[in-house]
Amino acid sequence: MFVRFSKLAVVVGWLLSGHLTSNAAADSYPEIMLILDSSGSMSEVVAGKQKIVAAKEVMHEVVPQLDENIRVGLTAYGHRRAGDCSDIETLIPAGSNDRQELLSQIDHLQPKGRTPISSAILSVANQLKMKDAETTIILVSDGIETCGGDPCQVVAQLNATGVKFVLHVVGFDVDASAAQQLQCIAEQGRGRYFPAADATELLKALQEVSAEVLEKVQQVDPAKVNAKAARSGLGKLRVTMPIGSEVSLKNLKIGNPESGDVKRTVEGPKPDGTYPLLSGTYFVSLGFATPSYGRPTESSLGEVTISKGETRRLSLGSISFNIAKELEEKIAVEEVLITDAGTNHVVARVRKNGNTYYHFKPKPMVAGVYDIQFLYSINKRAAPTVVARTVVVQPGKDTVVTLDSGFQLQPGTDVLGWELIPVQTTATDGHGEGAATAAPAINVKHGGVVGNNDRLWSPYVVPPGTYDLNVFIKGMDEPLPVGEAIVIKPGDLVNFDAGL
Repeated sequence: MFVRFSKLAVVVGWLLSGHLTSNAAADSYPEIMLILDSSGSMSEVVAGKQKIVAAKEVMHEVVPQLDENIRVGLTAYGHRRAGDCSDIETLIPAGSNDRQELLSQIDHLQPKGRTPISSAILSVANQLKMKDAETTIILVSDGIETCGGDPCQVVAQLNATGVKFVLHVVGFDVDASAAQQLQCIAEQGRGRYFPAADATELLKALQEVSAEVLEKVQQVDPAKVNAKAARSGLGKLRVTMPIGSEVSLKNLKIGNPESGDVKRTVEGPKPDGTYPLLSGTYFVSLGFATPSYGRPTESSLGEVTISKGETRRLSLGSISFNIAKELEEKIAVEEVLITDAGTNHVVARVRKNGNTYYHFKPKPMVAGVYDIQFLYSINKRAAPTVVARTVVVQPGKDTVVTLDSGFQLQPGTDVLGWELIPVQTTATDGHGEGAATAAPAINVKHGGVVGNNDRLWSPYVVPPGTYDLNVFIKGMDEPLPVGEAIVIKPGDLVNFDAGL
């Protein structure tokens, strides 16, 4: 009897310590995520009206007609800054039902910038990793990708991760080249491509997509959804990961997403663990180990909904490193970061803290597309260097990232630092919007210290590609271009003599 009452006390105490909301009903209904083009070309006039104005008017007609059970989010690009490929913003997060705020955000869009379609799609997909229901993504664009990405390939990579989505594309007053790319995006996204020459055709296209989503809503049985949402009691969360990736973890935490309270901490989680939980919605996070008993770095996996009598499985993939021995022994990496491709949001961070034991150990990750970045020890205040892009992680599988190419500058006099700039081909969207100026792939500076015995001359991991080399010289305000079209091939460590 005492045991029974003890268990009851634990359950009651848990319930009183923080209400766990059940989102089972909301999670079962289809969602829409809009991606709206607000690049500079949307200021052009079609049929006597600016394209951005026409798009806003169409949205004001379509959005109020959506079924009340459909949740709608909004991401826009090019609406804040000219010439900035990182100008992507989620204005309404996925899963929202605030229609008035959605329309208000659309009304405030101003066409200014570029067309980073690849990064915008990745940004949206990052919000869908943990969702059970399929999300309909609707991309409305008036041009081709102008930030160096390959959106067709990106969508194909996202399909491999298991993220549940279908992607429809509306080409608003586009030329043949843009239409070809946008149609490819829709095909890879298992969606449809809608050409729209003017506002009338844009409205028709969006109404057709809305009708398809409504059909999905009607296929959901409200009685079953509400019954599932109302059930209380014990369920289970099963977390699996590729064997060997658990070595990077200190702990796994499960808690209340509203209060932030941790309900369970699992020290040294196993590759396959099952955890009984009261029905409700929980956050799940991983604690990546830090050497020398340092504090773990937390990595949020997202939220999961647990239902009575059911087991919710969270199948993680992992990232392993195959790094050339010559590079691993000589590079000085302070931190290894894994970021969401497209947003640069840090998903996992592994710090040195005296040694690099955990730097290149396998790391469990939610299925998705990621970039790998290094923060080099030579200048801890500098931006991290991307050493691998668009790494695809699939549920239950280990993805091996090979790092075997790099660059090393020969010692020179009065050198303060150097940078490699990727050489990009020029692209146009048919509206005069050319390719963006490339940011440095790597920028190595030594904080003003000049000398031939520092880490300026160490090897650094650099992805394969073609680069221009600039060197920063003491007493010179501008960097000195000393190398053009330097080709770094897979497996090559380029040792460059700048003649300084």
